[in-house]
Amino acid sequence: MFNLKRKVLVIFVLGTVALSVPSQCSATIFSALGPELNKAKDSFWNWATGSSKKKKKKKASEVLFLYNKKGKAGDGMQLDYFLLVHGKLNSDGTIDKKKGRVRVGDYVTADVVLRNTTAKKMDLRKYGVFIGCRGNDKNRDFGYKKLVLKANESYGLKVDTRVDEKGTWYFWPAYYVNGRWGPYKWHTAKIKVK
Repeated sequence: MFNLKRKVLVIFVLGTVALSVPSQCSATIFSALGPELNKAKDSFWNWATGSSKKKKKKKASEVLFLYNKKGKAGDGMQLDYFLLVHGKLNSDGTIDKKKGRVRVGDYVTADVVLRNTTAKKMDLRKYGVFIGCRGNDKNRDFGYKKLVLKANESYGLKVDTRVDEKGTWYFWPAYYVNGRWGPYKWHTAKIKVK
């Protein structure tokens, strides 16, 4: 068994050799020295080349989607903000957030802010502002709010829905203004329900 000083020296020497010989050769040299030095070789090689074999685990988060770049549709409607969160909306406007995968029976909450960037009012009284939703290609739109937006006025909508089937679900900010639908699947959040 090597002591610590010898391990460091061997790793340094072999690391220097590994950088000057083809990687197949250096891999053979290191693998012959046993599993302890093989781990050291991997660490050294990753450090020396700037790469890593280990993938970082994705942390579970209650935030499923966030868009905050001010996307503008052709009709003058602007999306200021769209957030999709894993959790149920409370009556006071807070969200009981839940980490982990979205499962059948869970709630998702959509929070969206739309702005009228035109100099005229926008009549949204027929269908209004809502969250477009497709779950396994079935129409699941929800959260309809009918209103009129004045010039440069914004409106925030915060609503939740329960996902009741496994599969792929899509959510996006939607509206119907002056006899026309907003863009289909505009800045869409896609989630998998287990």
